[in-house]
Amino acid sequence: MKQHRASNAEFSSPETTPSKLPVDSELLHGMSVCHSLTIISGELAGDPLDLIMFRGTGWSIQQPEQYDNLQCTTVRSPSSPSAPDYEYGVVRDFPFASARQCQSVVVRRAERDHFTVFCKGSPEKVAALAEGTGTLPGDFRQTLERSAHKTLVH
Repeated sequence: MKQHRASNAEFSSPETTPSKLPVDSELLHGMSVCHSLTIISGELAGDPLDLIMFRGTGWSIQQPEQYDNLQCTTVRSPSSPSAPDYEYGVVRDFPFASARQCQSVVVRRAERDHFTVFCKGSPEKVAALAEGTGTLPGDFRQTLERSAHKTLVH
């Protein structure tokens, strides 16, 4: 699965191995927390594409033994002596809905005092949400058309 990264409103080269993204990559963090996965009988379960995406990150997920307002699902980066550890608590999940064309999660990084929202969805929806923010790459539409054409040809 190729992932186009964008920073400074420009696309980077596609990356086919999410775990090779820089540990501080917001794309990697988003792929690690924005999904519909759960643990059932000790096994990770959920949407097959979410499973592939999450496993590709190399991160881990833990769910609380008991569900209450004080506990949440925790997602952690792999430990590395050469990189900082990242840990997010999923505070709220807005599951994918075809009417919204997206899924969102509200997370809080350990030891931080603010929340972050990660969203994934159809390119058209993400573009609409990003419009006017200066973060949408100038060649977004061309890249989208090129990717769609490659998908149709193959």
